[in-house]
Amino acid sequence: MSIIFLIGMPGAGKTYYAKLLSEQYGHDYIDLDEYIEHKEGRTIAEVFKTDGEQYFRQVETECLNTVINEAEDKTVFVACGGGTPVYNNNMSLMKEHGCVIYLDVDTGLLAERIKGSVDTRPLFAAAGNKDEVLNNLHQQRKVWYEQAHYTLKTSEITLNNFNNIITLCTGRQ
Repeated sequence: MSIIFLIGMPGAGKTYYAKLLSEQYGHDYIDLDEYIEHKEGRTIAEVFKTDGEQYFRQVETECLNTVINEAEDKTVFVACGGGTPVYNNNMSLMKEHGCVIYLDVDTGLLAERIKGSVDTRPLFAAAGNKDEVLNNLHQQRKVWYEQAHYTLKTSEITLNNFNNIITLCTGRQ
């Protein structure tokens, strides 16, 4: 498997670790949300506002397929959007074409990490009680996230643990 997908809630560190791992291993990384924004020529918040979530999820799946097809035999670290595994059979697609690692971060820590950016996150921007929305979203998505090949809980997220998982995923010794 040459594609390593990082999944989890907003603020889990998917982009941070995808960049870090790509530097450590000398391979590319792709932030799927940034990829979508580039393709669409607008922010995800604008896509949600103008065309709605259903349209966004369709574009997200198309972009995921493109990323998979373009990866070919290269190793690529992909930071997925928080909802990517939940829609359009994306989790099965990712598991079929790569290794999926769930970054399981405590909702209290997630709330702290995203508090400065909730207004730019479509699922939180219009919400009244953002902590309640975060908790509900986490409960809904957890069922999907837990289907990942590997899970790293907050206290287990270290480069050494990533290295061990990546060795298992890629078959490198």
